[in-house]
Parts: sequence; structure tokens; C-alpha cells
Amino acid sequence: MGVQSPSTLPTVVGVYAFKGPQVFKLTQKVFIPFRKEFIMVRLTKKRILSKPDELDEDGLVKLRVHPEMDGRGIYIISIADGRLDYPKKSGQVIYIGKATSGTTIKSRLKDHRSRNNNPNMYSYFKYKQLKIQYVHMHSADRNLTAREKNRFQDHFDEYGCAPVANRQGSSGLIIRNNH
Repeated sequence: MGVQSPSTLPTVVGVYAFKGPQVFKLTQKVFIPFRKEFIMVRLTKKRILSKPDELDEDGLVKLRVHPEMDGRGIYIISIADGRLDYPKKSGQVIYIGKATSGTTIKSRLKDHRSRNNNPNMYSYFKYKQLKIQYVHMHSADRNLTAREKNRFQDHFDEYGCAPVANRQGSSGLIIRNNH
């Protein structure tokens, strides 16, 4: 892994904890050199989404309820403990998803934890405690697709691939020479 020159590193405006594309404060303005733009990223703090030993009446892992689940936006699911081996470095994110008009984050999460929708996600729900973060809440549908792709690209740039449980997340990603 090569050392990035200062001109290729994201620049943070303000005093915020920042590591790669991950945001540890709720709001921050970040300059992404390879995109040549500032972006505002508002990530919630990580909160418990599910625990494998807590089941609902259907025998599926019970979801914790957060107010953001009733709307649309982008959500990022991580394992609560441990790290995953990605090509560039280890991380905790397993999935990046979005809910647009006509659906909610809650309905998408219910699909993810079912046996039939995404076997990889089902396994993580079944065996791991998961945490969730929400970002780009209340964005227009036309913006959510581009913003979800940006979150995929951020993950790819930092870790070397799309999150492990995303099945179609890597289409359209740009492999950069300096990463």
C-alpha cells in the first residue's frame, strides 16, 4: 500500500475526528481531492441494530427501533465487535444500502434479515451483534443513488473492495492508481 501525498488526502474543514472517509462527528465539510468537491456528510452515531439472541414472534432477529427507520436515506451496517479482513485494511462495515420513496429503511432492514433475501446479510443478523448508522436522511430519491454510490466508492478507496454483504455494490466503482 503506497503512501498518499497530502494533495490526495481528504481535507477537513473545522475541528472534527476524521479517518479516511469515515466521519466520527455528526456534521463535517470534507474536500475529496479526486472528486474535486466539498461534501457535507451527516452521519449519526453507531447504534445497536440487532443482537442474535433477541428474536421476534417469527423467529427472526429482532430489530431495535430508531426514528430514522421510518424514512428514506442511506444506512451503513457494521459488526459491533471484531474486524473483517478487507484487501487494504480491516474494517467493520458489512453493508451500505438505501431506501427511497415507496419504502422505508425499516422495511429494507426487515428484508435483509430474512432468510430468502440476502443469505450473507441473514448470516450476519443470525450470528453477530450489528450496529447501524444513518446518513443523507430526507434526500431526494435522485440524489440517494449517487450518494450511495459515493459511500461505496469511499469504502472501496479505503478498504479495497465493496462491503462484504453487498451483492451488487461494486458495479461502477473506479479503481484509482493512487489507492
